[in-house]
Amino acid sequence: MTASAPGWREQQRLLVQIKLLRCLARTICLDRDRSSQEASLTLPEIWKIVLRQVCEATQWDYAEVWLPMADRLALACSSIAYVGNDTPEESLRPKDGLRQRDTPLESLRDRLQEWRRERQGLVVLPGDGLLGRVWRSLHPQWEKITDPEIATRYELGGWLAVPVTANDTPRSSLRPKDGLRQRDTPLESLRDRLMGVLVFFTQSDRQPDAEIVELLDAIATQLGMHEQNRQADVATRRRQQAESERRQRDRLLWGVAKAANHLLAHADCQTAVDRALETLSKAAGVDRVYICECQMQLDGSLSAIVQFEWAKNADDESEFSAREITLLNEHYASLVAEAPVRVVASELPPSRRSAIDDTISVLMLPIHIEGKFWGYLGFGDSRQVREWSRSEIAILQEIATSFGSALQRHRVETSIRHQAFHDALTDLPNRTLFDLRLSWAIADACAQTHQLAVMFLDLDRFKWINDTLGHPVGDEVLRQMVQRLQGCLRDGDTIARWGGDEFVLLLPHIHGVEDATHIAQRILGAVQPPFAIDNHQLHVSCSIGIAVYPQDGEDGATLTKNADVALYQVKEQGRNNYQLYQPQMSAEATETLALRNSLPYAIARQELSIYYHPQFNTETGQITGMEALTHWQHPELGAISPQVFIPLAEEMGLIDAIGRWVLQTACAQNKAWQERGFPPICIAVNLSERQFQQPNLLETICQVLEETQLDPQFLELEITEATALKNLDFTRATLAKMQDIGIRITMDDFGIGYASLSLLKRLPFNKVKIDRSFIRELTIDASDTATIDAILALGRGLNLSVVAEGVETEEHRDLLRDLCCKDIQGYLMSLPLNAEDATQLLASSVQL
Repeated sequence: MTASAPGWREQQRLLVQIKLLRCLARTICLDRDRSSQEASLTLPEIWKIVLRQVCEATQWDYAEVWLPMADRLALACSSIAYVGNDTPEESLRPKDGLRQRDTPLESLRDRLQEWRRERQGLVVLPGDGLLGRVWRSLHPQWEKITDPEIATRYELGGWLAVPVTANDTPRSSLRPKDGLRQRDTPLESLRDRLMGVLVFFTQSDRQPDAEIVELLDAIATQLGMHEQNRQADVATRRRQQAESERRQRDRLLWGVAKAANHLLAHADCQTAVDRALETLSKAAGVDRVYICECQMQLDGSLSAIVQFEWAKNADDESEFSAREITLLNEHYASLVAEAPVRVVASELPPSRRSAIDDTISVLMLPIHIEGKFWGYLGFGDSRQVREWSRSEIAILQEIATSFGSALQRHRVETSIRHQAFHDALTDLPNRTLFDLRLSWAIADACAQTHQLAVMFLDLDRFKWINDTLGHPVGDEVLRQMVQRLQGCLRDGDTIARWGGDEFVLLLPHIHGVEDATHIAQRILGAVQPPFAIDNHQLHVSCSIGIAVYPQDGEDGATLTKNADVALYQVKEQGRNNYQLYQPQMSAEATETLALRNSLPYAIARQELSIYYHPQFNTETGQITGMEALTHWQHPELGAISPQVFIPLAEEMGLIDAIGRWVLQTACAQNKAWQERGFPPICIAVNLSERQFQQPNLLETICQVLEETQLDPQFLELEITEATALKNLDFTRATLAKMQDIGIRITMDDFGIGYASLSLLKRLPFNKVKIDRSFIRELTIDASDTATIDAILALGRGLNLSVVAEGVETEEHRDLLRDLCCKDIQGYLMSLPLNAEDATQLLASSVQL
């Protein structure tokens, strides 16, 4: 068969069609294979392949693609093109000794490349030329190039334009039928879906071939359909991805809401945060969620401490903390600026990947408390790279804020609870917390059958420090005292501030009383060194009372009370010691408590009375004065000694009221005796130390004298040497004012102090009373006789009256008379008498 035979041409055409179909199949299959891996070819990439293969199969010399502009009002020549014989460089190397630039292939390609450059950027409107007609009709058209310049310069003879549309409707069905014009067919919607126009050029004088055109049209249609399907697949994948993200977002929203509910529902912060983190881990699909607190150290370094964590498989804590410190140092500025931080191991340089252990990805969300950066909420995953959308990060940032609010609330509640159970000055447990710990310790001791001890501790004369040096110094003494006490205790022991300068200690596990006494001795030794405060060297001692469970009490209240009773016993015995509780102490404490409860009402109930103890002249036997002594007849306990209730009245702040009543009663009685015609005598009233220090004492005395109309010269006030020594300047000024009024002043219990002789010279006394201790040994110890003789001589030298009290035998009286002691007082002459008996004694004395 010859080359011109029709059979041969049909065979060649069939071969071309087969090549084109194979070309199309390879392209589509290649794209489908790649799309399954989410790396499919783009439409321009497919077009380039199709242009090349079509040109090689059908012997077109040049091909290009025109694309609709964004407004779809014109077509623009794109950069997608194929230049005939655009083969790899190695196929263009010189052969048979010819240089590459001398080959006809090179000159042809150069001309077509120039043609390509000129074509790029050209724009065609609908209906303008071949491309415009193809766009309007959406049918391929073959046209011979009639422009002589193009035909001559680029040797191009014809060209074919084939539209590519995204529509599966055959364009043949849109051709005019039954006399309808093509423009009347529904092509507008199809034109709107025009994807581009494939344009092929040939250098030969090639005649139009309807079968080739139809085949290329079919290929273009298949390309359009494939792109349409692919776009549908992309849209489907996007919808599926959006649906997956929506489900993930909904799951995350549900998890965040549930976590927030945990934070609000649980009072215990640890439980609330743990459950919230577990919920977030499941909702976010990660294997670790944690809260890390960040702190700036004094040296400028950063620390990261994992405070809360939930993980499926917990790693080594030290490595985990080291990782967080590394991340914190790298991203601290971003976190402080409230920006989330996402770290992926694969994106880090190899040298830094080890810093995050085996974790693949980490998300860090900052937590701020009271406007300051506190730490961050972390999400870690060691299985996969966790992708976080903006909406997910925004949702998680909200829960991070909720964690910040919960932690701030926990901090406030913790502070409130701490303040409720601790002392503000020393930060020690207060009574409430001590009672709780004591009850727990007793329950444990009962279950384990072991002993415990309660120690009540009080600082001796601490009030003097506050009164003289001020409360700031006193507060510092208490703080330093706490440090010393804590150094004496064991692990597990409790020290609490009971109030003021009182502390109570709990020793929950002791083997016997010896353990408690050993700690008490350690405390006494620790307190002994002076306290250095504000250039003051203060010596402070303490007293300790000890009660032991179960022998001294089986409940907290009883143990505390008995330890306090033992402490009171130490105070009574001189302080600066410790004392174990003894059962008989309770009886004394009960009596003291009864006295405390009754003393405030003793005057109103007329339980207090005045007894008068007369003083006699040794030569004449006449009464020279009366001393007013206060007696308390308790309705249940009987007679109470002044040595018992006077200090109690001073401690309770009742001494002013009792002292005024005594002074009022004694002065009124003396005035009554004078009005009955008895010889005028002085009535002596004792002033306690605290009563003498009262700033309104003189005012009270003057009011009483005015109310009773007693002349001041018949009132005698007695103070002890200890009272006088308290503040010499104050004592001198007060005594001088009393004497200016006309009141007589007596030093009581003279001879037992350390500076009595100097006091007699420096203070304005009128009388001294020799202490009964000298009179008791007068007939036994000759030195007492010499002492009394010296006092009498001193009194005469200083023009002071001298009274000897405690005279109980005739030998005492006779010896004092021999020593020329004019005034004596004692049971030998008379016991203290009530007002009626004293009046009778005065009456009988007058008759004599």
